[in-house]
Amino acid sequence: MSPRIRSVLASCLLLLVFAPPSARSAEIPIVFLPGHVEANDGQVSLYADYGSIETDGRVPVYLVNKSSEDLVLNAQDGDIYLKLEYKDSSGNWVRAQPHGYSWCGNSYYERTLPSGHYTIVSGYQPINGVPRNIRYNLYSQDIKISSNVGEGVVAEVDIQRAASDVMSINEGAFEYVVQVALSDVPVDNDMDHMRDLRGVAIRALTSDRFDSGESREVLMKVREKSPDMVEAVDRAIRTLDRRLAENGI
Repeated sequence: MSPRIRSVLASCLLLLVFAPPSARSAEIPIVFLPGHVEANDGQVSLYADYGSIETDGRVPVYLVNKSSEDLVLNAQDGDIYLKLEYKDSSGNWVRAQPHGYSWCGNSYYERTLPSGHYTIVSGYQPINGVPRNIRYNLYSQDIKISSNVGEGVVAEVDIQRAASDVMSINEGAFEYVVQVALSDVPVDNDMDHMRDLRGVAIRALTSDRFDSGESREVLMKVREKSPDMVEAVDRAIRTLDRRLAENGI
C-alpha cells in the first residue's frame, strides 16, 4: 500500500472518530420538548443535557428554535459543526474537538430547523480525559451560540489536533492565520486531505473577515519568502482583487 493511500485511509478513520453521528431525531415540535431542557422564548437555544451522558461519553445536546424564523444551518455529512470546548486556565474557551473536512462536495449542504421545533445532536466527549468545565459551541454558522456549562472531560490529543486543523484557520484570528501563512516549513494537518495548512491560510487571507489591505501585504510577504507557495499566493491575490472590484474598491 502506498504512503498516499495509507494517509487517505488514516484521514477517513479520524473523520469517523470525531464526526458526530447524524442528529438522533428529525425536527420535533417544541410541544414534545422535555421539561428539564432550558430554552428561552423568542430565541434559538443550545442545551447540553449533562445528566444523560451516554456510555461512549457523548452528551445529548438540544438545539431549540423558539424564534419566529426558520434556522438554516450549514452541515457536513450530518454534522452541524457542534464542537466540544473547555475553559482554560486564562478563562478562555478553547475547542477540544478536532474537525476533518470531506474532500467530496456532496458532503456539504444546508439543513433547516423550522421555527417552533427542536432537534437533538450527539455532542462529542472522550471517554477518558482530564476533568474540565465544558460546553458545546456551533461553528461555521451565521448564528453564534453556545450551550450551558457543565462538568466533563477533554483529551490533550484532541486539543492539540484542534489547534492545528483546517477549522483552526477558518475560524482563527488574523494573527494566527498570518503566522501559519508565513511559516518557512509545511504546517502539517492530519485530520483530512488538506495536508499543509499554509495553503489553507493563504486562501483564508482572501476572506472578508480580514482587512483587504492587510491581507494583501501579508500575501506579498509570503510570495517573497516562500517560492514554493507562489502559485497559491497568486491565486489568492487574484481572488482578493476580484472581491475588491466587486465591492468597487
